[in-house]
Amino acid sequence: MKAAILEDEGVALRRLKKMLEALEVEVIAEASSLEEFSALGPRHGSVDVYFLDIHLTDGNVFEFLERHPLNKPIIFTTAYDQYALQAFKQYSIDYLLKPFSRNDLAAALEKYKQHFRSEPEHMAALIRHYQEGPDYRRRIRIKIGEKIQSIPMEEVHLLYSEQKMTMVRTAGGRSYPVDITLSALSSELDPRQFFQVNRGAIVQIDAIREVNIYSNSRLKVQVPDWEGEPIIVARERVNDFKDWLG
Repeated sequence: MKAAILEDEGVALRRLKKMLEALEVEVIAEASSLEEFSALGPRHGSVDVYFLDIHLTDGNVFEFLERHPLNKPIIFTTAYDQYALQAFKQYSIDYLLKPFSRNDLAAALEKYKQHFRSEPEHMAALIRHYQEGPDYRRRIRIKIGEKIQSIPMEEVHLLYSEQKMTMVRTAGGRSYPVDITLSALSSELDPRQFFQVNRGAIVQIDAIREVNIYSNSRLKVQVPDWEGEPIIVARERVNDFKDWLG
């Protein structure tokens, strides 16, 4: 098995490489930045599995993968747990949180072997699936009195929690309850259009009127005609939110 590593921490890279070699995995390429990784060129064709860090010195790996899909299995290695959903939407075999053990790494490699050893047709089918992209939610049911109506997600400006209920605010400036939790919704929405700014709110990118600096290194998001609680971007999500805005 041949592997490539993308990791910007020298100690972490050397540790991962040593563990892989102990597990009889040949590391044929390594990079400490997205620029170096992109320059690997022909070596990519010989790689069986990638080990990718997420936060690099020159950007976020998911943005790179949108522009340059690898079409090979990926095992993500990161210190951040909030990217598990994005990793799942990539061609991901496993998501290892640092500091992971040799046993964790061995288990991830076993997943790779179970899926792809002597199953080229299965692998090709999975690649096609990920190339086509996930099927994101396109509509959502809302309650209007005793009636139920289905509206397209393009009309949704904000999804938020209120008194243990999930609410949907539409472009018309009205809010309606829905029969699905906010956490469940977050896994079904197109991450290019929707961003969960905190545990209780998801905003739609076209609905954002302005973003203001808030206290303690946080940000406040303004959407049209909103008079509820301030929509605050959680401190740990500020950098990702800025990247998402473009």
